[in-house]
Amino acid sequence: MEGLRLEWFQSILPPVMSPKDGWGGLTVNKVQESITQEFVPILPPEPVSFWPPQPGWYVVIALLLFLMGFIAYKLVQKKRRNAYRKRALEEHEKLSVLTYHPKLIPQLNTLLKITALQAGFPRAKIAGLTGREWIDFLEQTAMDNQFTSSQSRLLSLGSYASMEQVKVDSGEWNQILFLTEHWILKHKIKKDMV
Repeated sequence: MEGLRLEWFQSILPPVMSPKDGWGGLTVNKVQESITQEFVPILPPEPVSFWPPQPGWYVVIALLLFLMGFIAYKLVQKKRRNAYRKRALEEHEKLSVLTYHPKLIPQLNTLLKITALQAGFPRAKIAGLTGREWIDFLEQTAMDNQFTSSQSRLLSLGSYASMEQVKVDSGEWNQILFLTEHWILKHKIKKDMV
């Protein structure tokens, strides 16, 4: 049985490597050279190209384009929606560089009413507001904007006051300008006001 195995093993060996021949004068280097000559060299795969992309990338690109378009649309919409604020601030700046004069109070009131109308407050409600109702409207829509009693009195009197009634110092005038500018920037339209 032992001899049978040896014969079978010798039968599967290539003739060059037969132990009877003493391995035919082969060395390890010669064996490696003969083996490498018999094999076909391994070719590396072609590099993966970036184009055309896989179908998943089309979805990602479409989503990114949609998102960029949506953001651009919202930015343009916001800019258009707040364009009246920019115009009102430009007019407010013209008034704020002037030295205080009693005739500036009605102009300031007019600017605030025009701004309120352009913001979308109902004309029927805004046009008729005077006095304390007008100040209450300004304070309600600006949320955190609180006029002092003297500032409220000045704005509520408007063009109906005499020169003595609208006499203020420069500090009070600057405070009124600050609060009205703050209102232009921060006013909000409440649902119950529309």
